[in-house]
Amino acid sequence: MGDGWTFAVTLVRPGPAVPFFEVGAYQYTGTSLPHVGDIVTITKASTNDEEREEMLAYVTRVDPRSDAPIRVTEATGGTST
Repeated sequence: MGDGWTFAVTLVRPGPAVPFFEVGAYQYTGTSLPHVGDIVTITKASTNDEEREEMLAYVTRVDPRSDAPIRVTEATGGTST
């Protein structure tokens, strides 16, 4: 994704009864933290560049003090590679 800082992301997916949280499974790279309401591209945290999975996500929370400072939900439109 180019130069910048990489931040851990928590992806929240709807579940049958309660939401499902994927903490640190994705990351965001940018020059700074995004703002709530932004739509960003997140990448599945993986050591294999060939299997790089990207997804558009809607930022729902930003807390710079957290280990995973960005919380997102999947944006309408699904995934892209």
